[in-house]
Amino acid sequence: MAKETQDKKERVSMERVQMLLTSISQGNITGAATDRELAAMLSISKATVWRWVREGLLPKPVRISARCSRWKLGDLLKCKVFMDTAIAASA
Repeated sequence: MAKETQDKKERVSMERVQMLLTSISQGNITGAATDRELAAMLSISKATVWRWVREGLLPKPVRISARCSRWKLGDLLKCKVFMDTAIAASA
């Protein structure tokens, strides 16, 4: 049962990632992405997302609570590393 729940959770996340990428490609910059969604968009791990934030390669997220962060799509579109990596990941 736990395996089915995990598979469903990953599938829903990938559907959301596809929706975010479509939104970005259409120029819609409203919305936000989690670290998991951002990692999927860039084909990197969540640890790499946070390392790139520490190194200044990605913008800092908006902290919603102590354990909840989101990246604004508009901020990501201004980031050269995001754009270069997202284009390479989608090719």
